Amino acid sequence: MGRSAICCIGICCVLASGAAAQEPRAFEHQGVSRSYLIHNAQAAKSGPKPAVIGLHGFRAPNQQITAEDQLDRIVWGKLEQLAPKEGFITVYPGAIDGQWNYMPGLAKPVRAGTEIADDVGFISRLIDRLVAEKIVDRNRIYIAGFSRGALMTFEMLCRQADTFAAAVAMASAMMEAQRDACKPSRAVPIAVIAGTVDRSMPYDGWVFPNGRLLSVPETMDFWRRQHGCTEQTDKSLPASARSESNVRLIVWTGCRQPDSVMLYRIEGGGHQAPSDEPSPPRWIKSFGIRNHDIEAADEVWRFVRRFTKDSQ
Repeated sequence: MGRSAICCIGICCVLASGAAAQEPRAFEHQGVSRSYLIHNAQAAKSGPKPAVIGLHGFRAPNQQITAEDQLDRIVWGKLEQLAPKEGFITVYPGAIDGQWNYMPGLAKPVRAGTEIADDVGFISRLIDRLVAEKIVDRNRIYIAGFSRGALMTFEMLCRQADTFAAAVAMASAMMEAQRDACKPSRAVPIAVIAGTVDRSMPYDGWVFPNGRLLSVPETMDFWRRQHGCTEQTDKSLPASARSESNVRLIVWTGCRQPDSVMLYRIEGGGHQAPSDEPSPPRWIKSFGIRNHDIEAADEVWRFVRRFTKDSQ
């Protein structure tokens, strides 16, 4: 999206003895083959399991979904490590040409053959297939996205809110046009993880050719209103000696459902998901620093696992 927004899905296939492996799959949508990866599907042998739908950021058209040398590889790889231990499944849809059509009216939308690619429909059909196959528990479907994947996450909450029990958006706010058109059928619990010095998807907003990116505070204000939240708390999380940034956790209160709107504000953080993993110098130069105080994957699962659709 931005001048440096080269943020792609990167998943490490875990093939060691006893570990859960990824399975590449595909089905036809709008007359073209749409691919996805599923990890830890064997857990569903004992019945449908919770699922995290992971939406990648921008990647070059010819890059594979499994490319490892990408910014969001860390969070997806860490989620995969958690999945067998915690008993959930991870699913990674792939965007055509590596780019999501995250809202109607894009200046240069990606096409599926002669049609504009219907990514909302693709992701919805994918979830329906997984539910029909008794792999995924319909009441515990979660969605998380990084950068443009975060924009796609917001769009799914706006247009398919009844599908999801909770969501996490990383490294992006909403587009103004998304917010203005957003009429969710229900308020989905949401956490946002965002760095204050993100040069790709600026924390304070930006004007791009596709429209204005809202600031993160504007985005959070929209979602807290959806949940009826009236106040908020703010605390600093314990800092790592390795970090050059720190994390403020902002939790909105007075919501219809407790602890359903949260912001991890990464003070001094760039366009990278927090993790204990180091960042290559070229990533730091292009995208800013990575915070080491929290593990984004741990926080994603810690947040979403508390929610089920039938309890909302």
